[in-house]
Amino acid sequence: MFVIFYLPRPASVKKETRPHPILPPDIDNLVKALLDPMTKCKVWHDDSQVVNLTAQKRYADGEEPKIEILLEKVIDGT
Repeated sequence: MFVIFYLPRPASVKKETRPHPILPPDIDNLVKALLDPMTKCKVWHDDSQVVNLTAQKRYADGEEPKIEILLEKVIDGT
């Protein structure tokens, strides 16, 4: 699973001084807030099925805040 969280940039945080969102929310909390609803929506049986996860958070400069998700199916024995 690959996920990118595009977060709104606070007005107090200038692009030149802080290009990356090192403020809360923590990335582990963002991931948890995403995996649980995906389980409830039956994307998978349980989020324990996620065996590989890459997550990033970025500022949504010039666009609406969003989440991009890429899921790859892992088949046993390959």
